[in-house]
Amino acid sequence: MVYGTMPFIQMHTKLRIHGLRLLYPTIPQSQTWGIIKSQELACNYYPGLESMTVIFSTATVKDHLGDFDSVETEWRQVLTGSAGSHVFFTPSWGHSWWANLGSGEPHLLSIQQNGLNIGIAPLVKKDETLTLLGDKEVCDYLDFVALPGAEALVADRVLDFAGSHGCLLDLFPVLPDSLALKYLAPLARERCYTVHTEVLDVSYIMPLMASWEEYMDSLHGKNRHELKRKLRRLERFGKVNFYASQSIARDMDDFLRLFRVSRPDKDRFMTPPREAFFRHLADELGRRGWLRLYFMEIDSKRVAAALCFDYGDSMYLYNSGFEPAYSELSVGLICKALTIREAIAQGKKTYDFLRGAEDYKSDLGGRQTSVYRCTIITQPGVPDACGETP
Repeated sequence: MVYGTMPFIQMHTKLRIHGLRLLYPTIPQSQTWGIIKSQELACNYYPGLESMTVIFSTATVKDHLGDFDSVETEWRQVLTGSAGSHVFFTPSWGHSWWANLGSGEPHLLSIQQNGLNIGIAPLVKKDETLTLLGDKEVCDYLDFVALPGAEALVADRVLDFAGSHGCLLDLFPVLPDSLALKYLAPLARERCYTVHTEVLDVSYIMPLMASWEEYMDSLHGKNRHELKRKLRRLERFGKVNFYASQSIARDMDDFLRLFRVSRPDKDRFMTPPREAFFRHLADELGRRGWLRLYFMEIDSKRVAAALCFDYGDSMYLYNSGFEPAYSELSVGLICKALTIREAIAQGKKTYDFLRGAEDYKSDLGGRQTSVYRCTIITQPGVPDACGETP
């Protein structure tokens, strides 16, 4: 595969690319875009652009529809070789979500080149809109996955698929370094598609220190003082025990109870379908060693819990709960802080508080990053608007 840009070329002229000569088809002046395709070349050309993206490839796309079993092996192969993967991008996560919360028409796309799996695009079609497999209520980040060097080709094929189905792409929640923003959106602009990005939410992530002491020293003075004070107060109150569950399926009952009683909005959030999703997810990720369910006890009574993901070099704080009767002891905050200590002890490189702008995330050292929504209308706009974002 060769990927690059080349200077603007007038219509009705011959195109020379690395010795290959092709004749542009006759394009009416009223038509705003043209496409050249051959067995060796897929090249999108749009009048009004100063450059164009050229992709040499014979890559093919297979739509597995909703057959997770048929695509799982390919999906995991691409994940293993990809950079910047998150637990939300795995087939385990996608299948759990679809089985309990999914609706619409699934399109699980696998992209291959010369027999090699180079990318996966898990999509759902509702009416005339394609979204990523998942939803923003329970999925903190979503994206396509691709092998290093194949990102632009995978993005190109996703745009072809969406365009051939006449669909709007509505992609969220995506990170700044996502394939959706780094590759798909720029290629869509080159096609004169209308692209709009907006900040949907914020997330808090932090690199981890080599030791708990270094982490504590890295906190701002006031936050460090408050955390130490709260830890000392809790230890004076009673015997504190913090541990990871050895029977996640059984202990999900206690986690869900603490989750619900901690805040009224969390109780409303945990509908029966979402509870089924949480339990399914705990089973799926637990079997793969990607889930940690932590509890904190005071005098043998469970007063706080944290559901975390242990994936790659990162620990993710997904959800938590606590007994309101112990709120004056800050048991919820301390339980979260102790998951950071555990992540450091395990040698993790990153701790991800995930989406939401709660104050405790910055107090515990999280650094804010934006999470985006990207919408793409897969029909060319007017030439003067090419490459611009409304």
